[in-house]
Amino acid sequence: MNQPPQLQPLFGRPVRHCHLVGVGGAGMTPLAMLLAQRGWSVSGEDDGLTAAARRWLEQAGVALGASGVVPPATDLLVYSSAIPPGHPARAAAAERGLRWSRTAGPRSRRSTGPRLRRTRLPTALPSAMDGPSVGARPRPA
Repeated sequence: MNQPPQLQPLFGRPVRHCHLVGVGGAGMTPLAMLLAQRGWSVSGEDDGLTAAARRWLEQAGVALGASGVVPPATDLLVYSSAIPPGHPARAAAAERGLRWSRTAGPRSRRSTGPRLRRTRLPTALPSAMDGPSVGARPRPA
């Protein structure tokens, strides 16, 4: 019997399932594909999903669902900058107690939790995966 992959914590928390809101965006599609490739269970939603993005995501094993529906197994909700605070998925995540400071930056005094903007996730990936992060530049020799 196959063992599930050992996944490193993201932001110091165990994460097995990531749900991406706005998954069809230029930054979110490759991020969802990368997470799925590296062993995380990934789902996503996007009202403006193109046929090409849908095909790429489905081929990568990303489960696509209805807008505003956060799967019960979600440990981490990631949303793009195009997603307003009142979006149904963000509201559903907050209702379930999935909290994260919107800014979640060094000046934030709020505790971190399993909800964040897309731009924060790549900062956690280098320590959780082998190889460079999304958008990383090679170091000079």
